[in-house]
Amino acid sequence: MSARIRGLTVTVGERELVRDIDFDVEPGRVTVLTGPSGAGKSTVAAALAGALPEGARVAGDLDIPPGTRVGYVPQDGALTLNPGRRVGTALHGYAALGGRRDGGQARVRAALEAVGFEAGELPRRALRRFPHGFSGGQRSRLAVAQVLVTRPDLLILDEPSSGLDGAARDRLAGGIAALAGDGVAVLLVTHDAALAAHGDELLYLRKGRLAPPAPRTDAVVTPRGTRGDLLRLDRVRVRIDLDLLTEPFDLAVGAGELVGLVGPSGAGKSTLARAVAGLAPVAAGRVLVDGVALGSLRARSRTQTAAVQYVPQEIRASFDAHRTVLTQVGATARWLRGLGREAADAEAEALLAELGLEQATIARHPGGLSGGELRRAALARCLLARPRMLVCDETTTGLDALAASRVHELLDGYRAESGAGVLLISHHEADLARVDRIVPVRDGRTSLGADGVGGAC
Repeated sequence: MSARIRGLTVTVGERELVRDIDFDVEPGRVTVLTGPSGAGKSTVAAALAGALPEGARVAGDLDIPPGTRVGYVPQDGALTLNPGRRVGTALHGYAALGGRRDGGQARVRAALEAVGFEAGELPRRALRRFPHGFSGGQRSRLAVAQVLVTRPDLLILDEPSSGLDGAARDRLAGGIAALAGDGVAVLLVTHDAALAAHGDELLYLRKGRLAPPAPRTDAVVTPRGTRGDLLRLDRVRVRIDLDLLTEPFDLAVGAGELVGLVGPSGAGKSTLARAVAGLAPVAAGRVLVDGVALGSLRARSRTQTAAVQYVPQEIRASFDAHRTVLTQVGATARWLRGLGREAADAEAEALLAELGLEQATIARHPGGLSGGELRRAALARCLLARPRMLVCDETTTGLDALAASRVHELLDGYRAESGAGVLLISHHEADLARVDRIVPVRDGRTSLGADGVGGAC
């Protein structure tokens, strides 16, 4: 059952998001849609899935044969998991949709394998957890799995490798290829070149239109930071519900230093980042900034909140859907630095422009921005607090090479000017090539000594 798109044009208000898009998604093939952040890729995917926001006007033809089962995982797929429902219960519930109860256990197991979970990685006990008990990368894969158990004929995936390490990404790519081999039609939206390489057809979208691929922009090598003792994790352990998510963990980040936190999906990287930000409960040990022990976010003073800022992996949930992006970014300077609205908005607008976000873009509500645009806006929001310590969790995910380079240039300039430290969680080689040190994490622990010193890159 081929899905045919002819002359697709999507308009919101007076703004045209995409225009005259033509292509087919055929059974047994993986069609890859790529292009710069904000080009309209997610709009095309949502249009094909029938999931465009209210008020969007669609012209052209979307021809999906009657009876086609469509599975769609949006860019922030982890948000589709029900936070109040145990993961295993949800998966088996979706497997039973339409009364198909035979082989439900086998379908769940096959779906988990298809999204890159190795045998034994998710024991039966783990599936009794709620979504918040998994890492960001694991939640992304679970969101895909809950769609796969419904046996879709047409599968639409928007940035499914977000937050995945190389091994998990490769297993996901193999699972997608296997689905196509079974006759599923797959539309894959991604910036991940390694994932895109597994596609059968590559389409490039630029400024809302299909176009030839743009030339590659290579990252620039950054200056090295200077060492001090700005952030220290002292035997930190994190527990959520009854699960101990990290073993005693030690780490030091120096003033002006860019440290990469790396490891497999589910290793505990995002959990540690949230502990630094005061968002995950520290069951034991201490989080210290400039030698001062910090508690939970609620217990931190305004000065302490400004000192440690966090760009989360699941970015869309961190924005209020009912206020403009400029208003929300500027609010950081108003609340944490006491600036007036006019001065705060002016500073926010200038910083957002450095990241390639135009006035017309930031005047919209978050639903009008792509995931990559929101990631850059979230970074600007944090930098307006003028933090001493910045924690970035997969901040370049969903960005093209030029936008990612802008992010790194801004971080380099801020570190050089302020002496701030940056803890960077990433699976992207281009990101990790720029860090001063790499700290490996596996199973909630690091193999490094108490000083948190890793090998120089």
